[in-house]
Amino acid sequence: MQTGNRVLIIGLDGMGAEAFDALSARGVIPTLAALHGRGARGVVASTFPPCTCPAWPTMCTGVNPGRHGVFSFIWRGQGEALRIVTAADFAVPRFWRLAAEAGRRCAILYVPTMFPADAVRPLAVSGFPAPSRPGNGGVYPPEAEEELRREIPDLQLVNIHLRWDARPGESRVDAMVRAIREKGESDIRQVAGVFEYASRTPLDLAMVVFSLTDHLFHSYYGCVVAADDAPAEVLALRAAIDEVLHRMDAAIADMLTRFGEPATVLVVSDHGFTRKRATFYSGECLRQAGLLKPAGLRYLLRRLGLGRRSRVITDKFVEEASLDNPNILWPATLAFPAQDHEQGVFVNLKGRNPHGVVEPAEYENVVARVREAFLAVREPVTGEKPVRAVRRREEVYSGPYVDRAPDILIDLADGWHMRSKLSWRVRGKPPAYLADGYIGVHLPDAMLVAAGPAVKPGSTLAGAQLADIAPTALALLGLESALPLDGRPLEEMFTLPGGRQKVAVDAAPAATGYSASDEAEVSRRLEELGYL
Repeated sequence: MQTGNRVLIIGLDGMGAEAFDALSARGVIPTLAALHGRGARGVVASTFPPCTCPAWPTMCTGVNPGRHGVFSFIWRGQGEALRIVTAADFAVPRFWRLAAEAGRRCAILYVPTMFPADAVRPLAVSGFPAPSRPGNGGVYPPEAEEELRREIPDLQLVNIHLRWDARPGESRVDAMVRAIREKGESDIRQVAGVFEYASRTPLDLAMVVFSLTDHLFHSYYGCVVAADDAPAEVLALRAAIDEVLHRMDAAIADMLTRFGEPATVLVVSDHGFTRKRATFYSGECLRQAGLLKPAGLRYLLRRLGLGRRSRVITDKFVEEASLDNPNILWPATLAFPAQDHEQGVFVNLKGRNPHGVVEPAEYENVVARVREAFLAVREPVTGEKPVRAVRRREEVYSGPYVDRAPDILIDLADGWHMRSKLSWRVRGKPPAYLADGYIGVHLPDAMLVAAGPAVKPGSTLAGAQLADIAPTALALLGLESALPLDGRPLEEMFTLPGGRQKVAVDAAPAATGYSASDEAEVSRRLEELGYL
């Protein structure tokens, strides 16, 4: 006989306390506010960097990136060509695979980075940035896909970055409002429709993620948290976002009804957001410190668009992914930046990197020079430091796969965004610039709201981290992983069943990766959000 709770997990990608409180105060999210009101809420520390990937993988495995092996959207396996990460790359199983192994009926819907879909029943559908091609492995069981696509033709997210073009007679703001509404309608229809399909079968565990919040916040976070006396343009955009998120909240209310009582509900996010304040150009900082040298005239020609252009975006991705970048003069480069979202720097180590020049004996000296250069940067107007700390990867991660991470990790001040590409616009200038606009950037504070029979109302969290979500979800189901995890069940927030069943399962299911066309589509989506 099964013991434990029925568990519904609702993911809101990028939702932090500031946005949650602002939306609650305006009455935009009454369902979520009511869950908070009758339950408990706390801050949960995200991963470093606080990025969709590796944050969701850490949440869903219960271990840090040094153990599950996934540090970003880019796979950097030893001796392997660069590619986009897949769910088969995880060295530790997702918690729902353990639940399925123990006989729990699971619906895992739109969790980011989980492509191909895991073999759980009654349903799994891959989340952002999964490709849209039918039959690509994004739905399990495969026979469910045909019926799902009849009911929901646009099964995967398409308009990631809220692209808009003003129609004749339409103002810029009206076009942006229309794009927000169209994206909201599409995303909510997809997620709610798939959940409705999955809930036709009684469920023990369901996890469903809305990436809509993250995509809106990337483009318009300044509007989300704007005060009532903000300019009319900002308030018009805020009203459109409120309308969309109110509909999302109504869809969540319907999910609660469909899932049914009794149930313990967890509302989780992978990181928070804040308004973008400024940009730090890591590549230019390395250049000015004499640690990186651009490839001269060839670099200029390419930046002017006169050089050879890549035919497809995957060529561009591989070419500019920092290991074989033709824009860098490798024999004269000691360190180079990782991709923007990785917030790191690699030492151009001899014997490891394709064009390595740094002798192992000089490794620590290069690390010290990078730290000194980055910590010395000041924004020229305000004098503030964009870099809060510079850390060795061994200081941040632990486990057998730490060597897949950048050598050096950059902890940015709140509101700062990192750009790794060299830019002629900032050549010879301080590599830090103030910014103004609607754009949002990630914060390391994620959020957990919980309600239901297993929740201790009004309880608080102390030192919680994303890795705690997996062992907590398992414990609520009366289960625990046979593998030691980095996270812990959050006993201060939940009353958990005793005598929990230990479960083991292989780390990665049999799964295929991306086809060439799929990877091109996914690379395009990641580039639209600034990850590549």
